[in-house]
Amino acid sequence: MKFIAEIGLNHLGDKKRLFNLVDQALKSEVDGITIQVLEKSYYDNSKSYKKWIETSVYQKIYKLVKKKKKIFGLSLRHKETLAIFKEAKIKLDLIKIIGYKYKDESLISNSLKFSNNVYLSSAITSDSDLKRINKKFKKLNFIHTAYNQDIKNSNLLAISHMKNTYKPSKIAFGLHCNDEKILDYVIPLKPSYIFFYIRSSEKKNNPDNSHSIKTKGLKIKLRNLRLINSYLGDGLKKKSKIGNWIDLGKKRQSRKLNSKNFIAVIPARAGSKGIKNKNLRKINGITLIGHAINFAKSSKYIKKIFISSDGKKIENFAKKMNVEFIKRPFSLSNDKIMPDAAVVHAINEAIKRNIEFENVLFLQPTSIFRKKNDLKKAIQKFKKNNYDSLFSGINLHSMVWQFHNEKTNPLNFKLSNRLRRQDIKSKTIIENGSFYLTKKVIWLKNRIRCSGKIGYYEMNKESIFEIDTPEDLKLAKNIITLI
Repeated sequence: MKFIAEIGLNHLGDKKRLFNLVDQALKSEVDGITIQVLEKSYYDNSKSYKKWIETSVYQKIYKLVKKKKKIFGLSLRHKETLAIFKEAKIKLDLIKIIGYKYKDESLISNSLKFSNNVYLSSAITSDSDLKRINKKFKKLNFIHTAYNQDIKNSNLLAISHMKNTYKPSKIAFGLHCNDEKILDYVIPLKPSYIFFYIRSSEKKNNPDNSHSIKTKGLKIKLRNLRLINSYLGDGLKKKSKIGNWIDLGKKRQSRKLNSKNFIAVIPARAGSKGIKNKNLRKINGITLIGHAINFAKSSKYIKKIFISSDGKKIENFAKKMNVEFIKRPFSLSNDKIMPDAAVVHAINEAIKRNIEFENVLFLQPTSIFRKKNDLKKAIQKFKKNNYDSLFSGINLHSMVWQFHNEKTNPLNFKLSNRLRRQDIKSKTIIENGSFYLTKKVIWLKNRIRCSGKIGYYEMNKESIFEIDTPEDLKLAKNIITLI
C-alpha cells in the first residue's frame, strides 16, 4: 500500500507555491506525488488557479521527486497533456484519469501506451460501466472514490467488491471526502494506493481545500496509518509453537520472557566538540562504543546490535566487533540533533532489513559504568510491569532544590518540615542516560525515547557519570580502577 499526495489546483498557478507543496509532501514521507495538469485551453487566466505553468517547471519537479526515489505521476483528462509530457521527455510512473472521462477510450488507450500503471477514477461510474471498461482494457486499474463529500456516502466496501470483480486490475482509493478520518477505515481494505489532495497551512480559500489534507502534521498521520497497516499483517495464518505459559494440563509453567525480541541501538556520531574521536577513545583498554557493545552482548534477549554513525572509522570498528552498521544521514549527524532521531532512523532500517523485534535497547557510549546484571534485571522489570518505556537512573537520598527565574525553591521536601535523609519516603530519580528500554511501536508512534507507561531501573551512584570532556575521560580512567 502506497500513499500518493496529489497536487490539484491549490498551487494557484504559482510555481513557487507548487514547489513548496512538493517539498512539504516529500518531507512528509509520502510514497509518491501526482500533479493535476489539464489541457492548455483550460488555463485562460480567468481565475488565479487557471494559470498555465511551464513544462520546464514540471521537468524540475520530476527530477526532484525521482532523486528522492519516489513515484511521480500525472492526473489528467485529455490526451493533449500526454503529448506535452512526452515531448518534455518526462517519464510517468503512473497516470490517473479523472473520473468523468471514463467514456474517453482514446484517452485510456493512449495513457496505457505511455505508462503500464494507469488508474481510472470510478467516481461517477456504475458496475456495468466498469465491467465494460475492464473487459476492453485488462491492464487498466481503478480508483474507488465518490464526489459526494459526506463520509456517510463513502461506500468503502466497493473497494473489496472491485478487487474481487475486476481482476487482474489493482484497486486504489481516492480521498474526496471532508473527513480524513475515513482513512483509518480504508487501511483494512488494502487498496494498492491511497490518493489524497494536499494543501498548505495558509488560510486561503483554495479550490481543493474541502477534500484535501494539510501538509502540517501529515508525516505523523502517514506513520500512524502505516502502523495500522503493519498490525493488520497479510492475513495468512502461520504455524507457531505453543508458548511456555500455556497450561497443557501438566505442571503449570511460569511465563518466560520471549528470547531475543530486542534489538540494541547505539548512536555514535563521528564528530565531537569536547573530545576528538570520543566514541573510539579507550577506557581500561576498551573503546566507549566497545563498552556499550559488550553490555548489549551480555544479554540473551538481544537479537541484533546496531551502530548508527556517519563515521568511516566507527563503521570499520562495528565490522570488527561483528555488529550491524547503519550509515546515518547527514541531516541527523550534527550536534544539534537529539539521538532520538537517529534511533528512529535505525529502527526503520532494521525493519527494512527484515529483522523481527518488539523492543529496543537504546545505549549511549558516554555512559560506561554499567553492570552486566543491570540489563537482565531491567528487562525483567520492563516485561513484568508491561512498561512502554523504562529508563535507568539513580535515587537521590537528598534534599533537591530548583533554581528558576532567580528563585530557589525546594522540590522534594517542605522548608517547614525538613526530614532526616533516612526519613525521606519518596524517591527522587535522576536519569543517568545509561540505557533505555522502549517498545518498538512506541518509538514509531511518538519518536521519543520515553512515553506511554514509563518505569525506571535503579543503578549504582557511579552510573551517573558521563564522558563529555577531556577531564571526564581522565576521571573515568581513575574511577574504573576502583569499582
